[in-house]
Amino acid sequence: MVEESWGGESQQSGQNGAEPNHVVDGGRPAEPPRIEEPQPAAPPELIKADIGKRAVAAMVDIAIAFFVGMIPVIGGIIGGAYMALRDGFTFEPVNGQSFGKRLFDLKAVAADSGKPCDYMLSIRRNLPFVVPAISMVFSIFGKYVLLGAAYVWLAVLVIEFLLAFTDPKGERLGDKIAGTRVIEISSS
Repeated sequence: MVEESWGGESQQSGQNGAEPNHVVDGGRPAEPPRIEEPQPAAPPELIKADIGKRAVAAMVDIAIAFFVGMIPVIGGIIGGAYMALRDGFTFEPVNGQSFGKRLFDLKAVAADSGKPCDYMLSIRRNLPFVVPAISMVFSIFGKYVLLGAAYVWLAVLVIEFLLAFTDPKGERLGDKIAGTRVIEISSS
């Protein structure tokens, strides 16, 4: 039998020099050497998107949802669905961007990985905008309900803009809820 050692402890190899039995002096089994597992790559550096571009892109998206929302009953549902899902669209030409973000080369991504938003992340990050959009469904009950929904939407917009402007990472409430960020992308 041939003796082998790991870290100074001797072990005996099996028959005819085959694989060692990994037995330490005294007959106790030895622990095999530990192999370091590779650490996951650090998340990409996400640069805060220009607040002016974000504001205008948001206004484009809100205008789309607002004008669609003016269609009685179904318009509010479609407008609300657009506001909820807008950052998770995977079809061309937007490919993971809302129409407004596409115009200004912006994209909402997961803050921890930098991956594009899927529909669930999009719903979570846009929740503050969805409730006022869906309230437009009730516009059939009169102009005062529609006007009230518009005021609520305006208040949400102002609060979200102020949060995005004052946060060091540019995260608004919806971004904090979903764990997302808006970044600038190349227009290639």
